[in-house]
Parts: sequence; C-alpha cells; structure tokens
Amino acid sequence: MLASNAIMTFPSGQKFSTLQQLVAWSAGRYKFVRKTYDHFDELPRGDVTTVYVRGNLNGEWLDGSAISNVRYLDRFDIKDGKIIRQDVWNDLAEVRP
Repeated sequence: MLASNAIMTFPSGQKFSTLQQLVAWSAGRYKFVRKTYDHFDELPRGDVTTVYVRGNLNGEWLDGSAISNVRYLDRFDIKDGKIIRQDVWNDLAEVRP
C-alpha cells in the first residue's frame, strides 16, 4: 500500500521511507503494539484523499510490561490507491516506563 516515494513521520520527528526502516526503529522501543480502530474520517482533496484514524494502542514494552489503551492518531495521504504520506501522533512517550 506504500507508494515508492512515501514518507512516514512518527513521534519525535522520526522519518521512514520503507517498512523495514520502521520495523528496525520499533524493535528498540517495544516488543509489539496492536491498534484498535475507533474512528475514521475521509477528506477528498483533488487527487489526494486524506484519512484520519484514531484509536488506542495495546502491546508490550521491551521489559515485558503492558502497553494499554494509549491514544493515537494517524493521518494518511492517499493517491492512486497508495499511501504517499503518513503522520503518526500518540501518547506512548507519556506512559513509557
């Protein structure tokens, strides 16, 4: 689903252009994280559609402690059926042990 020129920006301004980069960065932060999806908003803008997704993160920190009900908001720009930009906001830093 990623366009070849996609940019993904995560908290603290970390930017990635491939899923492999994102997975490598995440491996130093937590064991795993899963999302629950609470709401989607879609905004067509010419040839780009922006989609906002909000919900909660649950998972496990590297030390084995739980990540529970952490708010997140993802913003996607989609063009020709591919993600060209993703911006991620969440409260993980606020609950990190």
